[in-house]
Amino acid sequence: MFVNNGTGKEQSAGPFRRGSAHDFALQEGLWYNAPVARALGRAWIREFHRGRHQGGPTMDTSKASEASDDLFQGKLLRLAAAREEDAAHMARWSEDSGYMRGLDTDYARPRPEREFSPESYGQAAGPNSLEFRLRTLEDDRLVGFVALHTIEWNNRAAMLAIGIGEPDYRGKGYGTDALRLILRYAFDELNLERVGLDVIANNQAAIRAYERVGFRREGAMRRAVLRDGQAHDRLIMGILREEWSRGLA
Repeated sequence: MFVNNGTGKEQSAGPFRRGSAHDFALQEGLWYNAPVARALGRAWIREFHRGRHQGGPTMDTSKASEASDDLFQGKLLRLAAAREEDAAHMARWSEDSGYMRGLDTDYARPRPEREFSPESYGQAAGPNSLEFRLRTLEDDRLVGFVALHTIEWNNRAAMLAIGIGEPDYRGKGYGTDALRLILRYAFDELNLERVGLDVIANNQAAIRAYERVGFRREGAMRRAVLRDGQAHDRLIMGILREEWSRGLA
């Protein structure tokens, strides 16, 4: 429901493909100790960046025990792998023209199940894209997807795409929860420095959700999208690692 698919260009994966604590430590010029890194984990990384960008202490181990260790779980949703049965649900979502027109700037069309199979997605993704299915914590129901694509490992940057396909789960906080999950994954696990997206200017619900989690408007492609005889701007938005870290304080 939120964003188009970007340029789709592919680049070779760089040294941050694994996203390990070791890679992170080497990049930042830090001493690395495997047992300590495993014990402190992502909470340590968040605290390091918070101190680095705000002039505070570079490391506060007391925060490690307070942070959630489940990288894949939010308040309402979890990040999940694709299942064979997901394809039927996603094909059904593609028959919702409003959803499809908000999802992409390309022309909307219903799509067959085979285009949503794990095999098809795996072949199309390549090393510079990651996609998760969004499943509810309450009853494990598939409600959408979220992806990081067009990842430029050398620049530590990616584009984001998200869609809440089930109509009953829109406007109830599920999209915001999914955004927070994928940004935590992008910055804490992949060690990215920037996540960007673009969105049609008339999609105010999506824009509010993006701004709620810290995205900023950076520019616009004027009159880039034509819908029902009306021209709309295509907004460029982005969030940096330090902005995300400040939001966690």
